[in-house]
Amino acid sequence: MPDNSASDIGAAHMSTARAQRIDEIIRTGIMQGKKFTIQDMKAIQQDDTDIIAREITPSLVQIA
Repeated sequence: MPDNSASDIGAAHMSTARAQRIDEIIRTGIMQGKKFTIQDMKAIQQDDTDIIAREITPSLVQIA
């Protein structure tokens, strides 16, 4: 199996950035012992953090 198969939805399809962000929110909450509420689900639905932009912005700023 390919290396990415453990964290992606399949060997030929990568998880979308949106799915990765939702996973990040849920995993962080679980590690903090958070009990998710309806308000938390609403916040996840309205979350607009772009994880790809978050990762590449420092490099782009340096280039500019």
